[in-house]
Amino acid sequence: MAVLEMTRRQKGAIKRFPDEEFLAQAVKSGRCVTQFIGLKELGRPDTRLQARVVHLDMDHVRMLHELLESQEDLAPIVVFQDASGKLMIADGFHRHETYRRLGRINIPAHVIQGTWEDAIAYAAMCNRRLSLPRRRGDVKKAVFMLFELSEWWHKSDSLIAKHVGCSAPPVTRYRAEFSKLKDVPVPELLMTKRGLRRRSDYIPEIKAYKAKRGRPTLTAMVGGKQIRLGTDPEKAPGLLREAMVKDSEDNRPIQMNHSWYFDFLRVRGVTCETLPIERALKHGLCSLKARDAIFTWSNLDTVSEIPTMVGRLEIARDALGQDVSLFVICPYARRNMSLARLVTEKRGIRFVTPDEFVEILKSEASDEGGSPCP
Repeated sequence: MAVLEMTRRQKGAIKRFPDEEFLAQAVKSGRCVTQFIGLKELGRPDTRLQARVVHLDMDHVRMLHELLESQEDLAPIVVFQDASGKLMIADGFHRHETYRRLGRINIPAHVIQGTWEDAIAYAAMCNRRLSLPRRRGDVKKAVFMLFELSEWWHKSDSLIAKHVGCSAPPVTRYRAEFSKLKDVPVPELLMTKRGLRRRSDYIPEIKAYKAKRGRPTLTAMVGGKQIRLGTDPEKAPGLLREAMVKDSEDNRPIQMNHSWYFDFLRVRGVTCETLPIERALKHGLCSLKARDAIFTWSNLDTVSEIPTMVGRLEIARDALGQDVSLFVICPYARRNMSLARLVTEKRGIRFVTPDEFVEILKSEASDEGGSPCP
């Protein structure tokens, strides 16, 4: 994999899709053979491996039919063969149907030695580069197919999104929907490319252990350590929040991304949501439900980032059509922050650290007799 990544970054190198990389590695390892297979030998395709909501698009089948009649060659289908010799079509359902309607005896195929789980994982990452575009429902079905596998259920949203070919936020929503539908708890730890990481929206479960005398002791796991929360069920949630705040402070990274900011604010009682405005702003702008405030974040490494942050916030304020407070959260009070505060003071934009941002919300909520939590 390291060699493929280095080759892809070279100047003029052709970028491969994940399914192309998988086929290339299968051929290199001797697991994949390209040959003609009889349609009778293939049998009826298993629709559980079709990563589209509509099993067959007849308009697409007719188009492929015309291509074959005009002596055009179609790409080979992808078939997995397990240890028992069973053949499973993972990609090429429309091509298979076209060959069947034309009365062909054989069909070209890439035959890969693999299991049922391998076939599902491959089916979920194809359909991105061929003539029939995917729909939103097709992406959702592909993600759900992966969630059915225990290995992929414990992988991070970013890894699944890269595999399927979408962004991470939809995968997060689909995971919550799948968990509710199947009544399966979302795992606390998810596998990322850097190892196991705790979910940013994870809240530890408070457990009670019976004591020989007196009331049961309440505990919870925070940062891989068991924290005692006393015996009072009413005080336990507050003590748990304090432990989570301390854990986030102890493990604060030097370069913080958006997921860290969400986690930082969540454990302090601030609920955030992404603004449903232009797509270019979705990854950088969030609104607080209770405070009518908009914030974005920046490491503020260079002065040139100041107009970018200001432009994002002003566009968001105009899109909402209302007067709201604007903030830019920076990890630490750096030298450029004083300049940014001087330049943007008249525009009503405040450059603050994460701790200052929380303090401002708390002070405003206390002045109005409310709470930053919705």
